[in-house]
Amino acid sequence: MATPDRVAGSRAAVDRLVREQGEQAPRLRFVTVDELLRQPPQIWRVLRVIPGRGLVVLWGASGSGKTFTVLDLAGAVVRGLRWAGRRTRRGVVAYIAAEGHLRDRLDAYLQDNDLQASDLSGLRVLDSSVNLLDPTADIDSLLAGLREVVAEAGPLAIVVIDTLNRVMPGGDGNSSEDMGAVIAAAKLIEREFDCVVLFVHHSGKDEAKGSRGHSSLKGATDAEISVKRDGDVRTVTAEKVRDGVDGEVLMTFRLRPVDLGPMSDADPEAEPDERRTSCVVELVEAVQTPGTVRLSDVEEIALQVFKDLCSSADDRTEATSLHPAGRPRVALDDWRERFRQKRGVDKADAKAMDASQKAFRRAVDKLIRLRIVGVHERRAWLW
Repeated sequence: MATPDRVAGSRAAVDRLVREQGEQAPRLRFVTVDELLRQPPQIWRVLRVIPGRGLVVLWGASGSGKTFTVLDLAGAVVRGLRWAGRRTRRGVVAYIAAEGHLRDRLDAYLQDNDLQASDLSGLRVLDSSVNLLDPTADIDSLLAGLREVVAEAGPLAIVVIDTLNRVMPGGDGNSSEDMGAVIAAAKLIEREFDCVVLFVHHSGKDEAKGSRGHSSLKGATDAEISVKRDGDVRTVTAEKVRDGVDGEVLMTFRLRPVDLGPMSDADPEAEPDERRTSCVVELVEAVQTPGTVRLSDVEEIALQVFKDLCSSADDRTEATSLHPAGRPRVALDDWRERFRQKRGVDKADAKAMDASQKAFRRAVDKLIRLRIVGVHERRAWLW
């Protein structure tokens, strides 16, 4: 339960945000449709996944590879490279490593990509935690530090907070007041720097129900990305994208170990064979389905329907890091519709339609995890 002091603190943070917004916008003005259409369109930091500005949550279970995923994303944005096969808009990333342990992971990224530290000059790291729960604690100092980053490196693209739990010390993630205070702090950062604030967060006890904590976090996010682990393979999915496509698999990967040299370089007492190691993200293109895996009747129907569609498909995949070339490719919406028809679901029956769509989603998720099917940009192919 939230204490009175904490409730007052969260309300103070919200009041401050409202007050500052009011100072910038002394009146509310309705615009015409013509004026609205002449406004600039949505600008993406990562095309159709991460907006140019807003709140993003990337969540997963412990050991799923969340931080490695975000470091791979940060490296792509800082260097202006594609991420998960998508165009990025280059910019500066400020990374709050509230859980620490970032040094070796960055070292591995540099070594694996044959880079120097100067090649990541647009990435700045705060190797300590901050308190975003209490609006009188660290937020002003954090804003000052971010202003220094802007002065030195340029406008901020993304501020990563890894993890959400570590920046709300003593807080209750299931409390609307506590979660509201942290969201208000994130909105202050977003508003001042016109950037994305990305929380790295944990999943709940039931991973199928999404991220941990109060539902106000999900309601406040512009994009929600999950990292789920199945053995040594991880799947990154865009669970929610405002003005984008929900439920799209972005990439699958393994964590490949990288040798960082003898431990004795930093620890004179280390044994001669002791080595420093970390990992990097390595995309998975195809994994053979184990012969022991069994599909449910619904999954079998989804797969057979998909194979039938592929047999007459004219579209073909191009060779990329996400899939091989020349595979028949089918629109996800066409597959869903044929699945509905095969099961005889009446479009006029809203309850049956909802159940059919959920069954289709579960079946596709299973086929993706087994690497029987690949999905990218709303189109699917057989591995």
